[in-house]
Amino acid sequence: MKKFLSILTFGLFFAFSANSQTTLFSDDFEAFAANDFVSVSDYWTTWSNNTGGTDDARISSVQNHTTDGVNALKIVSEADIVGYFGDKSSGAYTVNFYMFVETNKGGYFNIEHVFGSNCAFSVSFMNNGTGTLNYNDGTVQNFTYTQNTWLYVSMLFDLDSDEATLWIDEAQIAQWQFSTAEGSTEMSNVLDCIDFYGHSSTGQNSSYFVDDFEFIESRPPATLPQEFEVDVTSIITDGLANASVNITNSGEDALNFEAYAYYPNPVAKNAINQAVIPVNNKEVKTIVISSPSVNKLPKPIEFRDAKDTDLTNLIGDATSTLGWSAEVSAHAVSLFDHTTVADYVGMEVSNIVIFSGYQTLGSSFVEVWEGYNSTIGGPSDVIASQEFVPAIYGQEIVTLTSPAFVNGKDLWVGWSFTQPAQSGPDTQDYCLAMDEGPAAVDKNYIRTSVSWSAENEYGNFGIVATLTGTAIPTWLNIDVTSGSIAGSATQTINLSFDLTGLSSGTHTCTFVVESNDVDEAWYEIPVTLEVPASVNGATSAAVMTFPNPANTELNIVSEA
Repeated sequence: MKKFLSILTFGLFFAFSANSQTTLFSDDFEAFAANDFVSVSDYWTTWSNNTGGTDDARISSVQNHTTDGVNALKIVSEADIVGYFGDKSSGAYTVNFYMFVETNKGGYFNIEHVFGSNCAFSVSFMNNGTGTLNYNDGTVQNFTYTQNTWLYVSMLFDLDSDEATLWIDEAQIAQWQFSTAEGSTEMSNVLDCIDFYGHSSTGQNSSYFVDDFEFIESRPPATLPQEFEVDVTSIITDGLANASVNITNSGEDALNFEAYAYYPNPVAKNAINQAVIPVNNKEVKTIVISSPSVNKLPKPIEFRDAKDTDLTNLIGDATSTLGWSAEVSAHAVSLFDHTTVADYVGMEVSNIVIFSGYQTLGSSFVEVWEGYNSTIGGPSDVIASQEFVPAIYGQEIVTLTSPAFVNGKDLWVGWSFTQPAQSGPDTQDYCLAMDEGPAAVDKNYIRTSVSWSAENEYGNFGIVATLTGTAIPTWLNIDVTSGSIAGSATQTINLSFDLTGLSSGTHTCTFVVESNDVDEAWYEIPVTLEVPASVNGATSAAVMTFPNPANTELNIVSEA
């Protein structure tokens, strides 16, 4: 989850003013020591999410604005520091800070609707004392500023009226429709993050300081955001083979959710990056459901064999290429979500076919990822990676030496590569091959930094995943797999099981509920199915315990 999810638990400089404004976060950088990396804090991070990396920034005692203080944040060329606001979509918010641009140097910051993929606007401070506000699909507003002195920068974002205002040293630079984007027509009325970047370009060669940063709630949202709660303390059972889980939206905005299950690899239980139950599920119980009537089955019902299949988003030949004008290291993946792979759980990604264009630089790797990470808006864990040499304007079939198990989570398959810079205005040095579209919506993803973005404008990536093997029984039945829950409402999800293909013994899976709650995006609840063996035709007892192991509650159920 993004660092802003804990923004109200940092204990940093909270204050309440007479007009009910609330300071959600402020930082005068005095809690750091000089030369500390700023990203060691809970609030600030780097673009690459890599503390101490080339894009991290250090605390400096050379300049300071805080009364009786000594520190400020210093941004130099290539530093890239991000502070999250929490995907605010309603209410009004003020962002204030002081900025000191050194003589003959420059500075820069931007505000983003969606980190890494949708920039609302940017403000550039050039090394000659001029500046530009870039906003609203190419609109430019010029201004002047004084170097080598502290400038007061203030921004008001009224999301309910979709309006942004920028002041520098109390002079209003512009007021405009906030939901517009800096260089495109993409619309989004969301306040996501601020990015302090150190440009190294001529005329902007950055060296500047930031101090006394404030993020203020000027007016609370008209409605409370969705708030996701799964009641794991009162799981309801019918005394037999069913369980009910309640999902409650204690906020006011609609809570959208999806529910599914994933299953362990019965062969390799120590797979790469094996999933760990998220920390937000600190009170999770294990649901244990049993079959009291399995003895009526003469033998387990045969489960179907799944035939080898190809997963791809391609709808035609990969005859086009996509790329960048500069040299770029990128990851490109095709998403096959949990609904797509539901029939193939237990099979393996054994081969990956990559269609490529121009010759890449350095090493390339095929990759298989699984799960979903709400922080970066893309896959969570790498479960397979293998180096290969891409074909030039052709296809390369890569056989994985360690196939990737399909467990029911979202599956992301693709490759990482480095594309060379364009060698001339008429050359096509692009490496990423694709069809001519239309692109499947939110199925093709690119990452060139820490964040993933969906490529919905052009075509589908030239990526094919070949699945081989035999599917396993996906025995957990979930009666409601997606939906929307209104504010202060509850959705009941009933869980039951299907014995088809199961033998006696213990079977496990994990029940997952994902949502659009930015604070707690998902819950994972372990589920255990006990299938007792029949003894001389006698009725078998079914044991259902909550929690597992049982502390004070133990239900023993026998078939009547």
